[in-house]
Amino acid sequence: MAENATSQTATSFNTMLKRYMPYKLLREELMKRDFFLSNVDKDQKWRGGELQIPFKGGNASSRAYGELTAEADIVEDNYVLGQVNGYKEIWGSMLFNDHDLQRHGEMEASFIKILPDTLEEFIDQTKEVVSIALLNGPHIVTLDTAAAATNLAGGIVVVDRPARLSIGQYLEFGIVGTLRASGYVSAINMNDKTISIVANKDLTGGAVDLAAAGVVAGDKAFIRGATVANRSFSSLRDQLLSSANGGSATLFGQTKTAYPHLQALNFDGSGIVAGGVMDAIFDAYNETRTVGKGAPTVAVMSFKNLADCMKALEDQRRATVTDQKASRYGWTEIDVVGVKGSLKLVGVQEMDDDIIHILDWRAMKLHSNGMFERRSSPEGREFYEVRSTTGYKYIVDVRFFGELVCHTPSHCGIIHSISY
Repeated sequence: MAENATSQTATSFNTMLKRYMPYKLLREELMKRDFFLSNVDKDQKWRGGELQIPFKGGNASSRAYGELTAEADIVEDNYVLGQVNGYKEIWGSMLFNDHDLQRHGEMEASFIKILPDTLEEFIDQTKEVVSIALLNGPHIVTLDTAAAATNLAGGIVVVDRPARLSIGQYLEFGIVGTLRASGYVSAINMNDKTISIVANKDLTGGAVDLAAAGVVAGDKAFIRGATVANRSFSSLRDQLLSSANGGSATLFGQTKTAYPHLQALNFDGSGIVAGGVMDAIFDAYNETRTVGKGAPTVAVMSFKNLADCMKALEDQRRATVTDQKASRYGWTEIDVVGVKGSLKLVGVQEMDDDIIHILDWRAMKLHSNGMFERRSSPEGREFYEVRSTTGYKYIVDVRFFGELVCHTPSHCGIIHSISY
């Protein structure tokens, strides 16, 4: 009898998970809340292995006035095969205590009360981490070790975006390929942008001495595992920037400088001053459209840079706003027409302040193995039960396997090194 009851409980719990935390809810909620994932073209059928990306490295170009080009001199189309060796993985995990569920009555009723808020928060955090990675790189925040409020020896450091973090979150500090220190966020001060890092998960341990660990200016904070090279998704920053400007030297296994097709237009934004962002964007847009031969339609930026554009738009001689809307899911869009063309300016929370993407949506695709899914066992169970002397716990894991491919970088542009 006990055996049947145990079996029935497991079955009911599994059925309840499917009913109250369906795959569609996680996926649709994520896409609605993220500008990039809502607009980028998607392929959900990639099952792993090599992803082939063929492109023309050069076109047939033999033309002559008054004569035929000799056979030996005829230049043929140059076909190049690029490839992505495999997709990247990100996992998110939720833990539920059996005691917490049972104390609220029957299992299904307790989940109705507990799950919505938990799922909402989890979706937001997962969405933000993935968005930051796709747009900016593997880091979650950037450290300002020169700020007055910083106390590295006491585990206190200033970060650019404290709102991206949460109490108890595990972080790794350093750069990609170099892990200098790790710890858990014990405090967040939104006013001076400081976070405090301790050694233990229960937040009772001593502070992590970031100074002794060698944390320096320019270091980043990452989620678990992102400091390992090539674990995180290939970001737009990395794909669009040249090696000289901080991007990768190769793309799809091919050297960027070997083919114009692999070279996005890079624009130095270090000289931009307050009030000058919109002019810089339109200059970059016009150059990308002319030289890169693409048809960019959108400039994606942080809210700081969008605010600067909005101030400039008060001078109607520069440009005219044809439409403006703020999405309830966290981004603001402004359609602008100026002497250099029309463009959609989009501000998103997930963008860093130092770059602005000038994008042609046709130039990229997000490949995945089914987008976001819950992991299930071969028996079909979508939770993992853990038993200890303190009771039972249930772990639910969500995964995303995929990679972002900007297959025609030359149709896009990027403004970098913005620091006004």
